[in-house]
Amino acid sequence: MAMNKWEDELGKQVLESANAAVDESKAMGNSVLQRFVPLVLIAVVAGGFFWFFQGSSTLEAADHEPAVEETSEAHSSNITTAATLAEQMANYLATEASDSTTANTTALPSFLFQDLTFAVGSADLMEATELESLAQLLRDHPEVHIEVGGHTDNTGAADANLKLSAERAAAVKMRLMDLEVPAAQITARGYGLTQPLGDNATEEGRAQNRRTELRITQR
Repeated sequence: MAMNKWEDELGKQVLESANAAVDESKAMGNSVLQRFVPLVLIAVVAGGFFWFFQGSSTLEAADHEPAVEETSEAHSSNITTAATLAEQMANYLATEASDSTTANTTALPSFLFQDLTFAVGSADLMEATELESLAQLLRDHPEVHIEVGGHTDNTGAADANLKLSAERAAAVKMRLMDLEVPAAQITARGYGLTQPLGDNATEEGRAQNRRTELRITQR
């Protein structure tokens, strides 16, 4: 709407300039000046259209600039470089091996399983592909011992959650043993709802609390 009004105003200005030039030439009665009237009209019209298109291009660029920045920012925010649990552990072990001054003084870390999925309310493993790379790492490092810890949100009875978390941790241990990791390297323990990471009052917080962790207990 604003662009149409601006175009109408430009047209009026060009027309008024042309009419003024014609009136002036008639009043002067100068034949030489009359021969230049068409050239003056052409110059006025050409200048008006040049100004119009230049202004339109500037406005169009200004309108699109915030959208480009917003798209770029959203794209960058959607980029993730999170490593798998086995990769995180391997990086940790390599760092510790290269720095003997911290090998016996730093706290032993914990890692979150990222692609470990159980059936709802059950200890049945639905997705456990990351356990294969973890098993390979543990077989390559028999000196490393781990604890698999099961955690739940606060939905349901505390005793039932404690039992479920222990069963899920045990299921992970059994799968690792099936992948030829010695039982002596793995401890399984259920914590139920006692160690929340998020707020159990929100769905997002409860999702954070339903998790399985791996903690290195010996290296």
